[in-house]
Amino acid sequence: MGARTRKVYFDACILIYQVEGDGRFRPQIRAAMKSTARLVGVASDLVRLECLVGPLRTSDRVLAEAFKRRFRRLRIQPMTRAVFDKAARLRAWHRLKTPDALHVAAALEAGCTEFWTGDRRLAPVGDRIALRVFEAPAA
Repeated sequence: MGARTRKVYFDACILIYQVEGDGRFRPQIRAAMKSTARLVGVASDLVRLECLVGPLRTSDRVLAEAFKRRFRRLRIQPMTRAVFDKAARLRAWHRLKTPDALHVAAALEAGCTEFWTGDRRLAPVGDRIALRVFEAPAA
């Protein structure tokens, strides 16, 4: 990867905002993605699970396929034993919920330099990875 390449882990909410087209967040995410010459998107199968729950619950096959297409354009970080061990440490040190600790651990194990989310509760891990929290603009 070149000097201008950014490896970014996408939390599930980021992909949900993109695929489902949440207008409050979509422009911010698009601008952030275009702010660099090259962005490598990374996720995990845990993100995939979280993204597919809604479409499966509502039997929305079109939306489920849209998510699956989006995932084909991402690098998928496997949930290895090293990821789980790192997640245990993160959960203990930062009091994260298990899924959040797994996401951050997967990002770190994948060598990501940034973690994009909509969840401010992940702020404690900002000392380990650059955290970008997308928030709805003030009304």
